[in-house]
Amino acid sequence: MPPTVEELFDRWRSQGDHRALAAVFDRTATEVWRVARHLCGNHSEADDLLQATFLAAMQSAGHWRRGQPLVPWLLGILTNKLRLARRQQRQGQEKQTEVFATRPQPTRDDPLAAAAHGELREQLQHRLAELPEVYRAVLVLQLEHGLSAHEIADALGRSRATVRSQLHRGLELLRRALPAGLQPTSSGADASRDLRSVRAAVLMAAIGRATVVPLSLSLTVMAKKLLVGVVLLLAAGVWFGWPRSAAAVPADAPPAATQVATATDSPVVTEQAVQSPATSRTPVVENTRSGVGSLRVRVRWADGTPAAAMGVCVQPIGSSNWFAQSWQTTDVSGITEYHNLSPGKVQVRAGHGGSVEAISEADVVTDVELTIPQGIDVRGTVVDPDGRLVGGAIITVGRGSEDVLEVRRTDANGTFFLRSVAKRNLVTAFAEGFAGSQVLTAEQFADGTQELRLTGIAGSVAGRVFDTDGRPLAGAWVTHGYTLFDFTGTLTAMRVALTDAAGEFRLQAIPLAMSWPLHAGALGHATWKGTVKVTASDTPFVEIRLERAVHLRGTLRDQNGAPVSGVVTVIDRNSPGKSIADQRPWRNSRSFDSTHAESVFAFPNLPAGDLLVSARDKHGNVASRTFKALPGDQLEWDPVLTNDLAIRGKLLDDGGRPLAGWRVAAGGPEGQPEPSPTETASDGSFALLSCAQVAYAVRCYVKGDWHQAILEQRGVEPGGEPLVLRVERAAMPTCPGAWELELELGTGSVQRFPFVVTSEANAPVIEITVSR
Repeated sequence: MPPTVEELFDRWRSQGDHRALAAVFDRTATEVWRVARHLCGNHSEADDLLQATFLAAMQSAGHWRRGQPLVPWLLGILTNKLRLARRQQRQGQEKQTEVFATRPQPTRDDPLAAAAHGELREQLQHRLAELPEVYRAVLVLQLEHGLSAHEIADALGRSRATVRSQLHRGLELLRRALPAGLQPTSSGADASRDLRSVRAAVLMAAIGRATVVPLSLSLTVMAKKLLVGVVLLLAAGVWFGWPRSAAAVPADAPPAATQVATATDSPVVTEQAVQSPATSRTPVVENTRSGVGSLRVRVRWADGTPAAAMGVCVQPIGSSNWFAQSWQTTDVSGITEYHNLSPGKVQVRAGHGGSVEAISEADVVTDVELTIPQGIDVRGTVVDPDGRLVGGAIITVGRGSEDVLEVRRTDANGTFFLRSVAKRNLVTAFAEGFAGSQVLTAEQFADGTQELRLTGIAGSVAGRVFDTDGRPLAGAWVTHGYTLFDFTGTLTAMRVALTDAAGEFRLQAIPLAMSWPLHAGALGHATWKGTVKVTASDTPFVEIRLERAVHLRGTLRDQNGAPVSGVVTVIDRNSPGKSIADQRPWRNSRSFDSTHAESVFAFPNLPAGDLLVSARDKHGNVASRTFKALPGDQLEWDPVLTNDLAIRGKLLDDGGRPLAGWRVAAGGPEGQPEPSPTETASDGSFALLSCAQVAYAVRCYVKGDWHQAILEQRGVEPGGEPLVLRVERAAMPTCPGAWELELELGTGSVQRFPFVVTSEANAPVIEITVSR
């Protein structure tokens, strides 16, 4: 696992490792820059503030405590820089005033960012006013007036420890009260800001060839009416925005409003911005030579009103690729647009329920109308294991427990509401620091408000997903663990997330202090499997690189060439060990595929390397083959299923007498077809049918006992001469000696019958005559 940014910063501080400092910048600068961008309203000034923050952090590195989260510490330095600039402005320095008069006012060069900033400021002020007085007082003094903890303690007559605790708890309540869609981030373009010049300046300073560059003077002038909003925004940046990133998520939508390209030669996914009410729609310009189609999807509720902020999925009909799903969210008019779709039939469905088929035509924009059927209004609360209400908890909805996506967060009172959800959809909850809740169907909410109780203490993991060229993959699916039943028999769901435009993700509900499976995948890329281990005080940061997928397809056929149905299994480097259940999520990540009516199978997301493929039909006919695949290979194989290969033989004792009724089984290499066990006939003969052309281990068991094999012979290949297996006398299941059988009669009396077992007797027969 790569080192954390805290470990890298400590390495630079203690060893002067400039490469470690460069890695710290690469992994944190974008997040710090986004907060600076919101505070300044200008890209270039955000660059200056970012540079000043890192240079100041380098100078005061000795004040950073090992184990202290680095990004909040950096944002604290950023706060001090702005506070100093405002103080200088209040002092009315004449020189700065003259310079400011000759310069243009900073402008927000992104209207959407300005609108989002205003909405966030309003929401923060509103949520602050709703907090209990004990927390509101200390937060107002710190956030609006810039007082330190000990100054607040003196002003309110409280102890410093109490104030620090109230500040921490108050900020946590403020973070939980924020809607999911109000992230302290800028537009998707901000995520790809070129910060190379800032990086170079920071690294030059690190090796003593540069000095601290002062902040732009324009940063010292901040409009008074933005003072409260700016500081509140910073608080949200520390407590709510990190390490989640750029894509703003509507309150009732999947976690990232992204469009996943459906063409396998377009692995880079671009962000599809969610339009605000004030934004005019840009008409789709048709490219007559593009060869791809577009959909304009309008979603309505059953009463005809627009379904705003609704998650919508488009997926090719008949595709076996689970990752071909493309999720976006509707704007305030209930409209979303999909571009770069491969021609063909697609299914369009809404997250709450309802679907419609459409056709994507090359070089055509197709209008699609989707009405969400009347469903169940879901009202509920989320509580922790002790029954306390949890604000800011994530609410997920999905058709199956493996594809649940975030649609809303609870308010400050721990309540949530989802309009018109299909009754079979699954609803569950997650929150920072806790394991997931039980899973309920929407139908279970029909009788009124239901409680989702988080099941225990758990941790979180964050990270980014890249392709092999180092480009971030938006719309990649990341999950941990697998669907399971807890000790009460209640179904719980894994946490699933889509990466945002920067390829970033965050997962909650990861069990503590143990290695836990982590999975990732994206369209056109091989699925990835790793492990992660978290503690109560540590949130690991994982970087995942997905290689180009190997695609295997084919048709099952019988010996006459006719298509047949069956099951195909693939063993790859992500497969579990032999005799271990495959509990990976998503059906296309699993190691098997059941063929359809046309007898076709497909594995679109296999990793490169050694692949062992086997097939079987319901009659026991089999076939198998191995491949050495490279990234991007398109493999085709049409297995011909037969049962010609068999292992035949006889089972005898060491005196040559047949052993009838014994069980005989054969085990082969992992993933290879194994014949069904059989019993020996009266003459001791047996036949193990439907073998592959590999070496097997043949095992013999006494009838009724499968725990211990009496005899095993390895390296047996099918199709050869019949085996003759002999069980030595010492291995025979006998118990020599004198024994006594007690028989309790119905009258209550007991009769005893002595008998003797010798080593020559395999199954002695005892005749008992009972007199009346």
